[in-house]
Amino acid sequence: MIESVDPDGPCFHAIPVAVVDPHYQIGITAEDLRLLGFNDTRQPVEGILCLAILSFNGAELTANLLAPVVVNLHSGVCVQAVRDDARYSHCHSVGLTERATAECL
Repeated sequence: MIESVDPDGPCFHAIPVAVVDPHYQIGITAEDLRLLGFNDTRQPVEGILCLAILSFNGAELTANLLAPVVVNLHSGVCVQAVRDDARYSHCHSVGLTERATAECL
């Protein structure tokens, strides 16, 4: 679960993108890399956690692979890194049934 440092802030259920798509390829803009404290000329491979925010529409559990939350594990800084392409969807099916989803959430 992702929670705001503000007690009244938002809270989201999220899972590592690799759980949803083991072959996921991260794509972060140079601006987001700078905000995270990384070199903005290459995509980070180590020291990050990439999380997909989960949504439930009443029948299906989906994961947002288009705009994952990327966490710098060394500093704790994170951004929601919206991709600038359409390689992934904001509503990628996780493949759980309605019953299984209700039991998980």
